[in-house]
Parts: sequence; C-alpha cells; structure tokens
Amino acid sequence: MNHHLSAVALVLTLAACSGGGDAGGDGANGAGTNRVPAVADTALTGDSEAAMEELASADSGGGGAVEANALRRIPAPFRGTWAKSADDCDGRNFNRLSVSGDRISFFEDGGIASDIRSDGDALAVTYPFENPAGETERRVVYFARQGDGRLRVRRGDGDSEIYRRCGTVSRQQTAQGATTVPVRFRGLYAPDARACAEDYTYQPAFQRVRIGADEVSFFETGGPVTNVDVEGEHIAITLRERIGDTETLRDIYLALTGEGTARYRPGDGEPVRQVVRCPAGG
Repeated sequence: MNHHLSAVALVLTLAACSGGGDAGGDGANGAGTNRVPAVADTALTGDSEAAMEELASADSGGGGAVEANALRRIPAPFRGTWAKSADDCDGRNFNRLSVSGDRISFFEDGGIASDIRSDGDALAVTYPFENPAGETERRVVYFARQGDGRLRVRRGDGDSEIYRRCGTVSRQQTAQGATTVPVRFRGLYAPDARACAEDYTYQPAFQRVRIGADEVSFFETGGPVTNVDVEGEHIAITLRERIGDTETLRDIYLALTGEGTARYRPGDGEPVRQVVRCPAGG
C-alpha cells in the first residue's frame, strides 16, 4: 500500500457531515454550518491508540497480524467535523477535517473510502487521490477514539495529532480573522494559457477565476471575501457568492507552486486543478 505523504502543507477543509447508522444514507446538514451528527461518545473498548499503531505497522510491513474488521462504511462515532482546537471549529482554516459515512476530506486531499478497517476503537481508511500530475495514489489515514470527544489522527507514516469534535455551532458569516487577500495570491487564474484570453469559444475559459483584494469573480457569479486563512503559500478564501437574488457561502482554496502555476480547488468536494496565473491585464 502506498503511504505517500502530500508534499504540501497539512491543510484541512470542511465537507458536509452526516449522521445515522451505517445502513442509511448520509444526509447533509444545512449549508453554511459546521453541524455534526448527534453521536453518543460510546464507551471505549480498549487501548485505541495501540490498536491504531498496530494497523499502521501491519500496513507498512512492520509485522504483526491484525484481526481488523472490514467495513462498508465509516462508523458513526468517527463521523463529523474535527478540529485541533475549539477556535478552529467555526472559521475556515487548516486545522480541521471532515469524516462522513464514505468520505475523508482534507484541504487538497481526500476522497471516497475504498478500504475501511476497524480494530476496536481504531480505524484505518484508504482512499484513492488524483494528484495534480493526474496520477492516482492510494492514501491512508488512521484514527483512534480517545474519549471525551477526542480523536487521534495519523496520516500515513506521519506523526499523530489530537483533534476534538466540533459542536453544533452555526458558522459565522462574518470573518473572525483577516478579510483581505494578500497581494501574492491576487490575480486571474485559468486552466491554461489559452483560457486566459476572454475567448469563450474555448470551453476552459469559463473556468477562469479572478481573485482580488476583497472580491472573487467567476464567469457568472462572485462575491465579497468574508474570511481569509493563510499558511505559507496556501490560502483558503470564504466568499459570499451572489447567485441571482440569493447569497451563499462558498470556499475556494489555492496553493502557489511557483513559475506562474498554482493548485486550485473551486469548492468543497471538488477536485484539485492545476491552473496558471494569467499575465496582468488578462
């Protein structure tokens, strides 16, 4: 199994969370919230952290047979929005992750679970991920329930970290941090150089996005920036997108990769795309 770690910073994103048993579908919560399912923190069955390490050791060829249970869906106690601190729960930032019945979601990473195994209160989830080069990788994340709403998370062979379950708190529509996009991220981005021109006979031109200091514009929609979270060359932007007479919150993500290129994710659940920065005046 390939435990290739992402070369970019460990960054997180929020997807819709769901409740219910494994037999039912995942119902999405209301848009614009970080509500999580009402799942009881059931009693732990043993040393979950040790079980998590055993799952990881077996995957890496470290020996030791593990009698893990193969599952069709991620168990309800692991689902929800998880963050490193309570302050991270209610604003777009890099310190959250989302788990649903069949999906793991990070910032530039995540996907539909293709292999789910449990060992008591430990869980291993493998998912396919298409990197910017168009290659599909198999990635794995390990979880260990620790009680009191805590979850230990380990990605591949990296270090494990403690996350806490976010409560049923409405997401703020006003920024809790900066609302101005740093200069280095501003500009017009397009799938390729040809799409930089305003020639809509070329289909990819419809996918252009213009990021300003306080506004993001797409082909037919756009809106003011309400929250910005920056970590190095990565940025998460929340905007209030105007669609007709309605407004909805939308999150986009950008990672500068040098030489006029970037990785761009146009929304939660969307694939990462390689884009180019168009020349000034494009």
